[in-house]
Parts: sequence; structure tokens; C-alpha cells
Amino acid sequence: MRRYALVLALLLGLGAEQSRSQQADTLVGLTWSRSELVSFDPHTGTRIEKHLQLNPYEAFRGLAYDARRQRLYALAQSSQNLYIIDVNSMETKHVGNLRIDRRVPGSVDASSLAYDPYTDKLYVAIEHWEGSYTRIWSELCIVDPQTASLKTIARMDGLFIDSLAFNKSDRQLYGLAIYGSGPWDSPFKAALVRIDQGTGYIQTLFQTPYHTMLGLALKEPFTFFSWINWTSHFYGETDVRTGIVGELGSSDEVDVISAMLYREFSLGTKAFPEEPKAASFVYGGRVESVWDPENLLSGRIRVGQRFSGKLSYDTLAPYKYPDPNESAPYGISVHFPSLDLTATGLQAAINNNFYDGSSQIVSDRFGLDAYAKEEASISWSLIDTSAQALANNNLLPDTLVPAQWQQNRMVITGYDPENRWRPTYRIVGIVDHVTRTQNTFEFEAGENEPSLLLRPRHAPKKHHFTVIQPDYPVSDNQGLGPAARPKK
Repeated sequence: MRRYALVLALLLGLGAEQSRSQQADTLVGLTWSRSELVSFDPHTGTRIEKHLQLNPYEAFRGLAYDARRQRLYALAQSSQNLYIIDVNSMETKHVGNLRIDRRVPGSVDASSLAYDPYTDKLYVAIEHWEGSYTRIWSELCIVDPQTASLKTIARMDGLFIDSLAFNKSDRQLYGLAIYGSGPWDSPFKAALVRIDQGTGYIQTLFQTPYHTMLGLALKEPFTFFSWINWTSHFYGETDVRTGIVGELGSSDEVDVISAMLYREFSLGTKAFPEEPKAASFVYGGRVESVWDPENLLSGRIRVGQRFSGKLSYDTLAPYKYPDPNESAPYGISVHFPSLDLTATGLQAAINNNFYDGSSQIVSDRFGLDAYAKEEASISWSLIDTSAQALANNNLLPDTLVPAQWQQNRMVITGYDPENRWRPTYRIVGIVDHVTRTQNTFEFEAGENEPSLLLRPRHAPKKHHFTVIQPDYPVSDNQGLGPAARPKK
């Protein structure tokens, strides 16, 4: 009797130990909605810790760990921006967008990352499709983490490689492959595949029961954690040896769906500054061209004429959600002798090392867009074709030197109230000097009432401009294909 009691105790103890081992599994990933780097428990579907804030306007698909350099690589879809994160200091560097050749027909996006520590290679899967997914294929590429340039290893026709992982135990590259796009209950099911790193040859190991299955967080030697979109959203645990996919906790609270890793390394934490860091400037420039087919400006604004203005923004805005610059106290104004426009709120865009896949040129870009009530838009764009003006994309410039930018263009456009898409006049100028001020300009709500100090030949018109924001209706259980994975 004692022997049976001892055996029972051992079995109960083993079961408890296995349960504790399961509960100890910790993953790290980037949330889909807000791009927060978090640690989480896939069994309970709960967040453990927030480590870092990345660009909340991007949706991240890939995450890989380089133990040698103590860094993470993070990859966003759509923009295809590659980031390096120091796991100790949590400092983030924007390398640039992947140098994908856009001259090929069809659509393209990046899907996942995997790092091989034995060959020191960072792999990425690039997905291509034409029309309504009538023709799909993937490319396996090696990424240069210093420049985001690509070296293609192989083209794999007829499938998307949605996720990648490198297994140190057998030194093999694994992936989740899908052979057709569709909703969450599509007959096309995700398959676990092994990919030859030299040739791209695909060996299918088994098919899973699910269509929408993203992420391969590898627990050595042969267990993967993934996000699954089925009748509900949850995390799954796949045993490579048996082909069994077990259902774990709900993913709704965590919100990590693709960019995830099994956490076997330490991670720091970096608090994101909530307080604004405002920068204000006065600027001046000259008019380069005037287009006024209806003579609304009555010839009062001419080529060579001087203009001036002021602007203000929060330099910390790029990684803040919602964007504080879109409302008071920030904004931009422009002044001509016969025209004053003031816009409360502006949109600022910054991108270092931007690769144009059509022209094959790398540049740094900074732009401001604003809307003066419903009358006109104000747009200022700067491009540095040497890609030396900006060091990162997480801060707006606290100094602006026009001479550092090879392309410099300010455009003021008026609009017709009866047809909001029809411009009625356009003034193009160059800003030739900008001065940072010690005092912060504050644009008040309601201040963007335009003052158009001129009269057209015909009856006075009130010019309207409306910003149409894209709307992405996403059902709770929508299958997410490469072209339809919108930011919520």
C-alpha cells in the first residue's frame, strides 16, 4: 500500500511540475494595435510586462533575437521598416525600409524574420501576389541589418511564407506556409514546413487545422507557439514531433499576433516620456510659381514674392498615440501681403533611410501637412537625397536647416466648395531660412479661421477642404491575408 501511495505521490508531483513548467512559458512580442514590446503568458493570455514603445502607426510582423549582439530585430509590414533594439538599454535604431525592388509587377509585402546564429544571417520572407491572389509566391532573402538591403536566395511559387523561425537544435529553418488567401475558415490550411537555407526547397512536415495561424515562437527543441484566428482568437502550442496543435489562452488581452519569440533572454524596460517636448520656429521663403486659372488671387501673389510664417510641434510625437500635433497648441501659419492662413494642428511625417523601390534611391524625408479651416491646405516637404539629414525616425527635428535638404517645397492649395477634390489655386515656394525660437508658439483651437484678403472676379467663394480618413472594417474573425491586415 505504501508503494502505491509513493507511486501516486510521484505521479502527482510530476504532473504538478509539468503544470508549473507550462505556466512558466513566457513569450515576448509586439502588439498589433499599438506596437508595444511586451512579455506575456500564452497559457493564460495575460501580459506580464511592457518593455518599450515602437511606432504605434505601424503593424509588426517579424521579430528575431541576436544573442551575440544582444539585440532584437523588428520588422513592420506595409512600410517594411526594419528596427534594431538593444535588449539592455532598449535603445531603438531605425535601419530603414527593406530594399524591395518595386519594378516587378503585382503587390508585395514583408512577412517574418529569423536569425541563424551559426552563420550570422538574418532571413526574411517576402510575399508577392497579383490581382485577387490569383498568383502568389514568396522569396526567401538574407537581410543586411546595417542597410536593410536584400540578397534573394530562392523564389517559392504558389505559397505565402507567413512566419519563420530558426531552430538551433537541428540548425534548420522552419516556416508556416499557406497555399491560398481567404477568410478564417478557408479550406487552405497553414502547414509547418522546413526550408533549405541554401536553395529554398520546401519540405512540408504536416498541415494544421487552421488557415490563419501566425508567429513561430520556438521553444527548443521542437515546440512552437503561434497566434490562431479561428472561431475565437487564441494562442496555440504545436508539437513538431506529433503534429498536434493545442489550444491555449485567449489572445485578445495581449494583442500580439505575429511578431513573437520564446523569451530566453533578459529584457530591459524603457518608459516612454508622456510630457511634450515642444519646438517652435519662424520661417521665411520666396514664391517659385503661382497657378490661378480663375484669377482668385487677382495677381496679388507673384513669383519672387516673399512669404513668412511660424510653426510649432511636439518633437516626441512620432511614437505617441494619438498624435498630439494634430490639435492645439500646435500648428502652422503662412503670411503673404494679401493672404493669411493659420492652421491649428498639423501632421508631421519623418523617415530616415527611405528606399524608393521604383527609383532605387535612398533618402531622408520630413514633411508637414495642415488644413486652414476649410479653405486651403499647407504642405511643406524636405528631402535629403544623401540620406544624412536624419539619424532616426522616433523624433521630429529640433533644428531645421534648409541647406541640408536638396529638395525643399512648400505648397499652399485652395479648394472649391462645390467640389472638394478640385483645386482652385496653388502657390509653390521654397523656404530659405528657419529659426528656432526660445518661446513656444501656441495655436489655439478655433484659430484656423483663414483670412483671404483678396476678391475673385466672380462672386465670392468659400473654399472647402475635407480630409477623408480610410476606414478598414475588420470583423472579429476575419482571415488576415498579406494585403488585408489593417491596423485596428
